[in-house]
Parts: sequence; C-alpha cells; structure tokens
Amino acid sequence: MTRCSALTSLNRLSILVIDDDPDICWAIERLVRSRAHRVTCVNTGAEALARLQHEAFDRIILDAKLRDTNGMELPSRIDRIAPGVWIVLVSGYYYADDPAVLAALEQGLIRRFVAKPFSHQALLDALAVEGEGQRAQAAIEVG
Repeated sequence: MTRCSALTSLNRLSILVIDDDPDICWAIERLVRSRAHRVTCVNTGAEALARLQHEAFDRIILDAKLRDTNGMELPSRIDRIAPGVWIVLVSGYYYADDPAVLAALEQGLIRRFVAKPFSHQALLDALAVEGEGQRAQAAIEVG
C-alpha cells in the first residue's frame, strides 16, 4: 500500500490548515476534501489556538511563516493544547536541513516538513501514517 493509498483508506480525517495565504488554504482544502476528509482553514496562529481549545483534529498543516506569529514557535504551543497531534510544517522560507526544522522533528513537535512549492502527492504523503497503528518516523518531503 502506498502512502497516498494509506491516506485515502483511513477513516475520514479532521484536518486543520493554518496558512495566511487564502489561495494556499483554498488549494489545500480542495485537495484534502477530494480525499473525503474534513478540512478547517484558519489564517492566523491565534485563530488556530482558539479553535484547538474547542475542537480536536487528526492532522494540522501549518505554514512556517504567519502574519501574527512565527509558525516555528506554534507547534510547542499547539502541543500544550493538543498533545501529540500530527503536524505537517510547510514552508517556502525554511529548508529541509534548517536547524529549527530538524530540532522540531527531533523533538516530535512536527511529524513532517514539506517545502513549498509542493506537489499534491508530497502533501498527501506527509499526511499519511506509515504502518497502521504505529507512530511514523519524522520525515522530510520535498515537492
């Protein structure tokens, strides 16, 4: 089973997209909904934290650069509200071997990093769990 088919065969996931670019939110929402998953988009870190206080998500797609907060600092704040939630960090600013990205992966604050621009497949792969019921190893996806 490929990672993409693993994602499509999972039960319907609830995914929070945090990106201050409405076009990126729209594109990600469309892609993920095409796989029958539920998507909620917010444009700020503050909106995301408020939403997480009242709603649980299976996955979070987080842009590393937001207008109101540093997306690299947000995973630790998210972890206090929703410990262990699967976060995929996307960025056109940071790179895969950036010390901040590597530290977040090593600490388990993010599960995947996907460089912008990314392919649909790279994002879907980053959302998929490798091995049913197992915590996937942190990985870096390059679009």
